[in-house]
Amino acid sequence: MALKVSGPDSDLLEYRQVDDWAYLRAGVKPLEEAVGSQLPAPEDLPPDATDLKQVLGGGWVKMPADSLTKNTPGQESSPSAIPSAQARQKKVLNGLQRLINREVQLKDTGTEGGAEHITATAPFRTLLTGLFDELRPLAADFPQGANLPTSKGLKDVPDKKITADFAIKNGTLNEISVDLAPLADTAKGDKSTLVLRIGKGDQATTPPGPPRSTWTH
Repeated sequence: MALKVSGPDSDLLEYRQVDDWAYLRAGVKPLEEAVGSQLPAPEDLPPDATDLKQVLGGGWVKMPADSLTKNTPGQESSPSAIPSAQARQKKVLNGLQRLINREVQLKDTGTEGGAEHITATAPFRTLLTGLFDELRPLAADFPQGANLPTSKGLKDVPDKKITADFAIKNGTLNEISVDLAPLADTAKGDKSTLVLRIGKGDQATTPPGPPRSTWTH
């Protein structure tokens, strides 16, 4: 698999997984501009922070693909103590289905540009809180240190209704667009649309040149 997050001018973050290895690199300058603060320079880090130096230098870091989800010492649990991953996933899917049936209003809005359009409308904070609540059974599968927000942590999120538009072309989901303007204090009629286009991706390949560092976590 391959995942890339890009800004208007360059890549912010790129992740690849090929066979048993994962590769990660960051666009430091674009990330600094995106978050509005300066990251440490590699030369300012301790000598033993080789992996972090590699990332902040814009290079690739190589790590075993399972190192992001493997439990650290002291976290082991007996197989009988926790449900299987398959059972947890089934529970989450059932919970998400109930959440959508309860909170989301679906509407067929017709055909445009050769694609069928269906909209889904829901109160943002209610849906987000419910989503994280339903995902909690999968927390055991998350990387170490990854915590899901609680309802208390989401209390300041606007609970205004937002609408996602799903474009389906030739029986396949082609595009998802969400107008985020209702979540901001903008003038009536303003739009701020987030668009996700879905298409055939490139084959994930090992980055050119061997990474100079291997993640040791």
